[in-house]
Amino acid sequence: MINGKILVTDGMDIETLQKELGDCFHVDYRPGIRQEELEQACQGVDAIIVKPRVRLDKGLLERAGIKFIGVAGNGTDNIDLAFAKEKGIDVRNMPGESVDSVAEYTLTVLGVMARNIIRAHQSLKGMKWEKDLLIGSQLKGRTLGVLGMGKIGRAVALRADRGLGMQVVGYDPYVKQGDIDGFECRMIEGLGDFLGEADFISVHVPLIEETRNLIGSGEIGKMREGVVIVNVSRAQLFEKEALIAGLRSGKIRGYVTDVHYQEPVGDEDRELIGLENVICTPHIGAQTREAQRSLAEKLAKLVIERLGNQ
Repeated sequence: MINGKILVTDGMDIETLQKELGDCFHVDYRPGIRQEELEQACQGVDAIIVKPRVRLDKGLLERAGIKFIGVAGNGTDNIDLAFAKEKGIDVRNMPGESVDSVAEYTLTVLGVMARNIIRAHQSLKGMKWEKDLLIGSQLKGRTLGVLGMGKIGRAVALRADRGLGMQVVGYDPYVKQGDIDGFECRMIEGLGDFLGEADFISVHVPLIEETRNLIGSGEIGKMREGVVIVNVSRAQLFEKEALIAGLRSGKIRGYVTDVHYQEPVGDEDRELIGLENVICTPHIGAQTREAQRSLAEKLAKLVIERLGNQ
């Protein structure tokens, strides 16, 4: 007996998903489906599994018969949550399934930027020996500022403290010093004060109206000279022109971003990712076999719970 139809709009561990769902659901696997094709594809669909590039706005949700939205990740800023709630659509994200993978990515690229690994690689590939020009920064003893102390932020802070010997400071208006357990991290109350303390900043903040353009020219002005920033949350947390200006001036020595103003990447990001002191990747923080398997298993369980008895 078929209990429903599921549309999967992005690449994921589809074998695990189908195995966990068994024969009770028809899975329409359409990785890379274009936004303009989405409404037609949603006809007759009971559940949809998406990643951040796909937008589920009020118009689409109003016309579709979707009962369940599974987000293969953490952020839900691509979904009209208020209308989904009004219509009784169950929306579930996966805030814990990719924590380790994203935390590992964050600290990996932090080291890559600190030690000029990309430049060293490209130089040697060009048969140049520029050892004396490639002076990097040691991480031990330096200060990492963790902006957003949710599950991923805490995982990064723990690894930076225990594994790398970094001094860790944190900023999150919803997290107090007494909430921190298992690692050393000094919570700072003011955003400006926090920004002025860090040699490196790791960003783990959800995109909501209150955090859009959270970091503008004023905030960048309060940062330490030559700060390095890693953004694995959302590009829109930064006012783009201010970020570019900070990178061009050298105030920000380096910016590593796994998230972009337009996904898939397009003209909105061309100037930013074209800068020499920017390292960019195509939203791969959670793209590990382990994280994708865990996401598929959890999403299948939620689909069965929501639609299994209809």
